[in-house]
Amino acid sequence: MPSNHHFASERIEPLGAREQVAFRELAMALRAASWDVALEVVDTAIDRNLIPSLAALGTVKRLANLPAFIGGLAMAIVRPNPGRRSGVNPILARLARDHVIEREIAGFSAREIVQEFLLLRRVMWRFVQSNIDGSLDGQAVLRLEDLLNSILDEVIAECTVIYFDRATQELSEKSRRDSLTGLLNHQAFNTRLDEEIDRARRYDGELQVIYFDLDDFKHINDEQGHFEGDRALIGLSRIVLESIRESDFAGRIGGDEFVIGLVESTDMAAHLLLDRLRARLAHAEAEGIVPRGTCISAGCAAFPSEADCAQDLLVLADRRLYDDKRARKLRPSVKTARGGPATPAPAAVAARIDSSDATVRVPIETDPETRRIVEAARVAIEDARRRAAQGDDAPTGR
Repeated sequence: MPSNHHFASERIEPLGAREQVAFRELAMALRAASWDVALEVVDTAIDRNLIPSLAALGTVKRLANLPAFIGGLAMAIVRPNPGRRSGVNPILARLARDHVIEREIAGFSAREIVQEFLLLRRVMWRFVQSNIDGSLDGQAVLRLEDLLNSILDEVIAECTVIYFDRATQELSEKSRRDSLTGLLNHQAFNTRLDEEIDRARRYDGELQVIYFDLDDFKHINDEQGHFEGDRALIGLSRIVLESIRESDFAGRIGGDEFVIGLVESTDMAAHLLLDRLRARLAHAEAEGIVPRGTCISAGCAAFPSEADCAQDLLVLADRRLYDDKRARKLRPSVKTARGGPATPAPAAVAARIDSSDATVRVPIETDPETRRIVEAARVAIEDARRRAAQGDDAPTGR
């Protein structure tokens, strides 16, 4: 009688019609008992202390998706449609992969994950011996055992590869990250910046960088302690990660120096992000999330309008950072909510007006756009004062 059933191992000889019916009934029984089999695996592992990590989990997490995997394993014994005759069943492989990932997240070692599958093999075989059709001859039972062993061997091999692939990827990712802040390290940031500049050049795109550091970071370390210095770095890094888009990237490139890369962004967007960072940092200081006096100086630069390579882009942004640092020392300050060290006011509102003197005093600004904005404000204020003194409230040119 021709059959359209295919089995997981090429070693399995075609089964007769009676054996196919017996195997199908066994698969249905195993599927129906998947929760009981999973519980027996877990209980045996805990009782014999074979998988120590299981003991720390609650009942539901101990089972994870083991029942679903056992149900998939039952269906892999007899597959109703033709498919691959070698290699693990793709549905079963996905169930096994999900189980491995869940176990890994729960802190299982590679040895514990493999041990669980080996224990499953023993428990399942006990189930088979208790539920197999007793009228089958010994050769048919041996073929069933070979089938189950073949399926589980393939699954265990697949899961071992998955585990070590993920472990390798995790180590690779850790090597690219700054251990304190979780941002890209210097080398990884530079590599990503080169890649994004190449992409922007190829597709005629734009890229912005924001280069910034903590003001008086040495003072925080010296006066408040290195723990507080680390808290400032970590708090600032978290604010950065919460503020940028998924397409953007940020790195700690040394000490208290950071850089953000904004993909397909404009100069205005870069400055708006910088304002948002400063506002969130001031809020974090007021809430005690970062130490007193945690504030930043920054400089922005654009590719390709201002620099045509990564090095020139960073040099320009770094120079503007120090221009900003010098200029901010000349500007008026706004006290923080905690009454701590002052946070410099934004450049656009840095003009200081003395109510007893009609002269508007403007600190020297190095940024042309800022000078233009401040000058326009100064002219508008003086014009308003002149009209007020003349008793004329009408707009100029009326």
